Amino acid sequence: MQEIYRSFEGKLDVDCQDGYIILELKERYQIEWLSIWGKTNKIRVRKDLLPVEDFGNASKISELFTDISHGCLKGCMYYYKNSWYSYEKILEIQRKNQSNNWQAYV
Repeated sequence: MQEIYRSFEGKLDVDCQDGYIILELKERYQIEWLSIWGKTNKIRVRKDLLPVEDFGNASKISELFTDISHGCLKGCMYYYKNSWYSYEKILEIQRKNQSNNWQAYV
């Protein structure tokens, strides 16, 4: 994994309370959303869903986090409670429990 983009310079602090880092994997990007409040969210997104010119687009990154966490993007993964959940696994949990709130069942 190699860091290829950072939405902030230096360290997060009072002036810059959150930001994201994009890491390159073989067929995906891993995006880590960091906060000074300690919460870190991670996704893995197919490279074709995030062109290089959108790396600096925070609203596009937020949209990807939302779509992946809801199980809307095939080939992507969401990190939750120390485990990676694939698109297929998220859909399986949603179907089994007849609920879109899959995190409540893991």
